[in-house]
Amino acid sequence: MEFGWKDPDTSLKTELRVRTKINSQYRRAEDKQLFAYEMVVPTDHIWYCSVDLSAIADNAVRATVLKQLQQLLKPGLRWLGKTKTRADVAIIKPDPGIPASIKSNASMQDDCWIVTLQSPAILYNPYEMNETSGAAQLEANYKAVWKQLSNNNLELSHYFAGQSLAGGFYTHRRFRSSNPADYYPFLLTNAGSVFVLKSAAGPDAQQYIDDWLKQGLPLPDWAKSKYARNGHEGDHWENCPYIRQNGYGEIAVNLDHQIKKLKEGEDCHAIESLVD
Repeated sequence: MEFGWKDPDTSLKTELRVRTKINSQYRRAEDKQLFAYEMVVPTDHIWYCSVDLSAIADNAVRATVLKQLQQLLKPGLRWLGKTKTRADVAIIKPDPGIPASIKSNASMQDDCWIVTLQSPAILYNPYEMNETSGAAQLEANYKAVWKQLSNNNLELSHYFAGQSLAGGFYTHRRFRSSNPADYYPFLLTNAGSVFVLKSAAGPDAQQYIDDWLKQGLPLPDWAKSKYARNGHEGDHWENCPYIRQNGYGEIAVNLDHQIKKLKEGEDCHAIESLVD
């Protein structure tokens, strides 16, 4: 997953299901309401995840939260996903036999940090772009985002990134229902995108890198404002699904092979070489 999570491999069975919406009054299929979705069948697989409680500063409170989480998960999880499956859950200590996360080298290398998105993230502001916008506007927008996220401690040198739209009927009704007539999908920067950051005038550049590695990237200020609703900012779980608490904005920093290329003489401007 060095450049984003891999697609399910052949060991994961997938299934295509086709459904149609049913008219509850007449008990028949609705016209023009056929839909399909492909899903991973979770049967007979063990799924690993990590839980980060570092945002809870008080040790006593953190211990209480962990105990409550253990009690909550003891019966397992039910009604997960479209298949309404169930899962047994066990909270365990890190196991050497479990594949580790991608190893990051958090310290600055060759006067830069090479940040690779491991999961999609909301970054630049699409409302400042339109169909006439080009590469210069996109770069300026990304530069402004990294500057704001780091409180002027980091600046974007250059990048290699892809974007995609995410949304649909459910997401719109669930998170954007305050404007039911206007449909705007979320614009994500794709997993695998690489950003080369340099230290600016601020003294706390390394601290921001360390925090992002532990907790993921926060939503930019424009998104907190744009997606605000019901008395909460846009990064509240009720207002936006693409927040770091849900696993979005995970990063890796200075991957081993990227550092190797730097030591072999590639500088931070050889972005294609650092991605390959």
